[in-house]
Amino acid sequence: MANPRITPLEYALAYLAQQTAPLVFRPPGIPKPAQPVGPPDIVQVPTRHGPVRCFVYRPHPSAPLAGPGAPPLHIDIHGGGFVLRNTAEDAHICRFLASDVGCAVLAIDYHTAPQVLFPVAEQECIDVLQWVIDHADQQGWDGDRVSVGGASAGGKLSMNLAQYAHEAGIGLRAAVLSYAVADCTRTGRTSPKANPIISPTLQKFSARMYFVDPASHADPIASPYYDDELPAKMPPTLIQTGDLDTLGPEMIEVADRLRAAGVDVVHTGYPTDHAFNTQGDRSIMDASIREIAAFLSERLS
Repeated sequence: MANPRITPLEYALAYLAQQTAPLVFRPPGIPKPAQPVGPPDIVQVPTRHGPVRCFVYRPHPSAPLAGPGAPPLHIDIHGGGFVLRNTAEDAHICRFLASDVGCAVLAIDYHTAPQVLFPVAEQECIDVLQWVIDHADQQGWDGDRVSVGGASAGGKLSMNLAQYAHEAGIGLRAAVLSYAVADCTRTGRTSPKANPIISPTLQKFSARMYFVDPASHADPIASPYYDDELPAKMPPTLIQTGDLDTLGPEMIEVADRLRAAGVDVVHTGYPTDHAFNTQGDRSIMDASIREIAAFLSERLS
């Protein structure tokens, strides 16, 4: 599908970034899992846009929630500004949850811009969620104990899954939103930091790559921030923000809205910039991922 708003050079730069990111990124292995877990199974999940590759991490049998019976499932959605496509970015998190929580973890390798445009990624993730519920017995996880979570763009897509689950009558147990984006109309966010990771230039580039029609930016699916019923649709939610992240303020606003509506919400601000679950200060990475594990352990039990 063509995107008339981007130039051939921009398309080439996005494609180069997509190809380079998996080569240069190495999962940090922090926190270290208590028990080893095997390599993920690869499954092709049918969606309205064709098959989507997903990686399934099976829990260690001695982990707290691994049994008896079918374990719960956590759906992980990686970030990347709707452009980068690198499931390895979250591999260390997926392994830790499978090892130390005992849930199965399914990581979605959804398609990204500029090869696809809004709302393809949203619809692919929604179709994967429905498949997860419909095939729970076949896949060996508990379809009544499912959580969703992701970082940055993946956090936004996780909110989309909560929106869909509410309409479809699917009772999600929890959502994890790490340095997520909620309002895609904002492309001029600033930070106390001189050169934040998500700069205004990068904000505009991401929006231009994935959202063709500027009018779509305020759609409640493109920007869950504008969903007036969002608090009614969110399950118990962990929101992690960076104090120096340009995306932080809008997610603090979302946390306040959820809390005011009586949602079980936990908000933690970390003294750092964006992407702290995958890079940067190792102590913050360790603390933030362990917080995710503790939150899910309680809500998926």
